[in-house]
Amino acid sequence: MFEDDLESVLPSFSRLLFDLCVYLETRNYSFLGIHCCRPLSLAGYYETGFQPLSEGRVRQLIREYGGEGFTDDDAAVCLTALDLGCRRDLVMFSAGYPEDVDDHSKHYLLIGPEFLCEIANAITVAAELKQKFSDGMERSLANSIPTVFVVAVPFKSMSEAGRIGVATQLIAGHLWLRSTQPKRSKDWCRDMSLVCDMPVPPSAIIGHTHPVEIPNFFSGRKVISKGHATRCGFCKPLSGSLALSDPAL
Repeated sequence: MFEDDLESVLPSFSRLLFDLCVYLETRNYSFLGIHCCRPLSLAGYYETGFQPLSEGRVRQLIREYGGEGFTDDDAAVCLTALDLGCRRDLVMFSAGYPEDVDDHSKHYLLIGPEFLCEIANAITVAAELKQKFSDGMERSLANSIPTVFVVAVPFKSMSEAGRIGVATQLIAGHLWLRSTQPKRSKDWCRDMSLVCDMPVPPSAIIGHTHPVEIPNFFSGRKVISKGHATRCGFCKPLSGSLALSDPAL
């Protein structure tokens, strides 16, 4: 079922979409999502949650991955070289379970904040500064922790486009329409994102998994990287199952 077919097959689609969005938001529903990253510390996630990718957040990441000796002026130059594109002021979660981590999300586990790699190719960044950042980033990645977070993503934290996307999937997947069959939310397409334009609080974290086994698709052969063995003070066990009465669907 293509989204542009819904209106013709279901004339009341627009009204149903609006009512469903209101229903999910007023009842504080959340949806199960996963967030893949390669942080230098998990402390920030459990203290401030997941933050939209603002310029301030990017500047912070540049400093963290640049390491000691990387100044605010250096970070400002590098920031101008980055194009945040569709991720600007958003934080995204893949819909599904940890075992559903797709190849795109694995990029974040392999190389950390992938958009920072643009610094190495930017003509606005001097060669000396590129090398300085590359050396710092390489050292930082060696000490980072490939992690998959499992999160109950609040519907009311999603952007307008994110809410419409979720509600549309629910309508198309759970109603018996002309060219589709009902399906559970865990069977949604793996490239679907839960897109938020507001911070997602640490209380939404159900648990996390690390270190993570990562198929390395960049090397031309399949290499498994298990990350680093860690003793994490923030570790929380994942729920054994998610019942229908649970807030995360």
